[in-house]
Amino acid sequence: MERVEVSARPIRQTVEVAQEILTFDEVIAKYSGQFTNLGLEAPSKTFLKHIKNSHIQGGAKAIAGKKSIFNAGENVLELAIESWVKGNEIEKGIKIFDVGRVIGIDLYGKLASKIYIVLNKTLDGVRTFYPV
Repeated sequence: MERVEVSARPIRQTVEVAQEILTFDEVIAKYSGQFTNLGLEAPSKTFLKHIKNSHIQGGAKAIAGKKSIFNAGENVLELAIESWVKGNEIEKGIKIFDVGRVIGIDLYGKLASKIYIVLNKTLDGVRTFYPV
């Protein structure tokens, strides 16, 4: 069974959610209801792999200066949900939310306290989110 890391600790192929190490399937089961209650598709394995590889420390593509990366220990799915609920829509399907504390680094290596969240083309699922 494949595992992914949702927090920023580099535990290969696992997802850490609030100090729990969960499989992709467990993460999907845990967060599906919250996403669907917002009118969004439940997170998929492909989506979780993208976030892990691109925006979590230790991910294959998570390279400072090339990607925005979350701090170790951040529960990124909780941040994504909070951002979609409380964020300011800057254009259709795109919101930004100031968390009020440093949550990672942006593309340029500067401290980031906001989340940029983007829906897919059909506006029914999250395509990506990352610190800015």
